Amino acid sequence: MSRSRLAQRLSDWLPQLAISPAVAVSVLFFYGLTAWVAAVSFTGSQGLLSWDWVGLAQYQRLWADDNWWRALGNLLRYLPIVVGVPMVLGCLLAVLLDQKVRFEGGLRTVYLYPLALSWIVSGTIWRWLLSPDTGIEAWLHGVGFPNAVFDWIVQPRQSLYALAVVAVWHGTGFVMAMFIAGLRSVDESVFKAA
Repeated sequence: MSRSRLAQRLSDWLPQLAISPAVAVSVLFFYGLTAWVAAVSFTGSQGLLSWDWVGLAQYQRLWADDNWWRALGNLLRYLPIVVGVPMVLGCLLAVLLDQKVRFEGGLRTVYLYPLALSWIVSGTIWRWLLSPDTGIEAWLHGVGFPNAVFDWIVQPRQSLYALAVVAVWHGTGFVMAMFIAGLRSVDESVFKAA
């Protein structure tokens, strides 16, 4: 085999060789660990691994648990807010910023600021803001509204929505960035031709 032919084969296979470790790790950790968890779910393991096969007994125990159904109900209320609201707000903000408005850089910085913060920092800031002792409620009391109540984070029925506000605040900037990148990548001649 000639050197040029070997070099051509190597250049043809180089991208596949370069990406194969990442693909192998992804397959191992995604599909392999998914299969592992599925297999363990049919055993009698409770904390420590034991391979005694119990079939669907663990699932029957789960479905009989009231906490499971409460958690599932909370998820079904939380998920549309945390996914839907950032999608709508992010799209609207991206369309607004795509109009080349004044102070676009400043507005973009404000909306993208949550992306620069980790979830831990965001959670801590929002915990302070939503806490009745140190946050918005305490501030309202300090400025002359002694009967103001803003205790979402300590009320069991409202704490889910307090968490949703934090997630919406944190996710809207990311969604806006994705939409604006998409809007700006479309060639303007496409719109002129339509």
